[in-house]
Amino acid sequence: MKRVFTIPILFFLSFLLIIYFILPSYFDFKSLRQEVSEKEIKVQEQKVYLSNLQEISENLEKETESESLEKIDFALPDKISFASLLNFFQEKVSESGLILKSLAQTKTSVFQLEEEEIPSRPKPKETYFNLNVGGTLPSFENFLNVIEKSSRIIEVESIFLKKETREEIIEFNLSLKVYSY
Repeated sequence: MKRVFTIPILFFLSFLLIIYFILPSYFDFKSLRQEVSEKEIKVQEQKVYLSNLQEISENLEKETESESLEKIDFALPDKISFASLLNFFQEKVSESGLILKSLAQTKTSVFQLEEEEIPSRPKPKETYFNLNVGGTLPSFENFLNVIEKSSRIIEVESIFLKKETREEIIEFNLSLKVYSY
């Protein structure tokens, strides 16, 4: 008789053990496995996304490398061509609403400063120009902004103003330094 009571009690206890201890762990395991599969899918998507970005980056580097070299060549040409520089200044002056009166190459700067030589780096060549334009002050400010934003390396060394007899027309004489290699 003792066995008759022990077997059902053991079954009942094992059932309770399964319900209270094993089933919650199983459900936790199942939810964690679901999360792991979702994370693996996200990681796979990230890998695909990163590989696409890397491919796009490589394509951009190939395409823009030649464009960058062209921009550098334009900013620091091997030789200063007076004709191309005249064309450049004519375009920028007319864009700004000024009138180009003259452009002349000069030998030296208005300001002569002693500079230390750095033997390890090649120094860019400096070419000096005098630019004479006429127009209004806002147009001249616009012209200076256009020169500043251009890709050519041009330094304005000095500006001289001369008021003409006409109403708001001012004559501007600029000493410019243009760099090349």
